[in-house]
Amino acid sequence: MKHVIFIIGVLISLQFCLANSLLIKTSDLSAQQIASTDNSSNDTTKNIKKLSINTSTNDKEKKGFDWYNLLSVILGGLIGLSPVIINFFRKPKIKGRVISQYANVCLNEKGDKYSTILQKISIFSENKNFFLKDIEIFVKLPGHSELNCKNWTWRQLTFTFVENGNNIQKKLIIDPKEYLLHFTVFPKEQPIIGYISFTYDSTKDVKFEYVKYLFKDYKGNIKELRINESEMVDNTQIFDDSIWK
Repeated sequence: MKHVIFIIGVLISLQFCLANSLLIKTSDLSAQQIASTDNSSNDTTKNIKKLSINTSTNDKEKKGFDWYNLLSVILGGLIGLSPVIINFFRKPKIKGRVISQYANVCLNEKGDKYSTILQKISIFSENKNFFLKDIEIFVKLPGHSELNCKNWTWRQLTFTFVENGNNIQKKLIIDPKEYLLHFTVFPKEQPIIGYISFTYDSTKDVKFEYVKYLFKDYKGNIKELRINESEMVDNTQIFDDSIWK
């Protein structure tokens, strides 16, 4: 917004200069008319002075005309480039939603339990391309502060599902390239779909208050996406059998 105000200020200043130039031009023309009236004598010396005055006035007119054209070109150029200038200063914003989500309690090598989440997410960058370097994830559980999660791209992952009252184990079979972390660019205004998987040290069977994703680029900029529990409605999510075997 500050950049827009700056550009408007420049345009107003140029218009002021243009008006001032036209005022000078008008004054010069008036002076020429007065000089012409006062020097109506046929005296040779006065004619020479009159010629000198007219020549000087014509030079000023030419200079005023050139200044007017220059300002017109600059003003027109700035107006034409203003969308480009404004877009240059606009920063990318990350937006998205969860398409599907899977949760399980797993055991690490020490036998400790932890929660594992797999999400399929549709995401896009608003205003500009975003060049992704890393993703950090935090979850907020009811009655707890934010938990810092560990981001994963699994070689092997097994979840336990309940089918017809029986516990069935299934392996995740997605291509590693489908993980969102492996996308180097989020194209401007073009949604991409990928997976995010993360773990955290809690096994409470409760829904998140929210999940917070911090997307980092190669310049150190960070864009935040927060998805609240109300946006992750179970009956709007899709269970994809094709990614489990």
